[in-house]
Amino acid sequence: MGGPTNYSNEALKRMHGHLRISTAQFEELIDILVETLEDFDVEQQDIEITKKDMTDRSQYIVANS
Repeated sequence: MGGPTNYSNEALKRMHGHLRISTAQFEELIDILVETLEDFDVEQQDIEITKKDMTDRSQYIVANS
């Protein structure tokens, strides 16, 4: 499958800006992702790294943040 795909912050903003994603919607996405990764027995450290990366970049995904 190859390595992870990397997106610049500018690309994230461009791809998500028109979607008007709210903070509540973004937080729900994070919760669902964490639950899914746990269901598939992904290591907790990997889950935390993924969650932190997404949270740190939320300003480029969530509208008006």
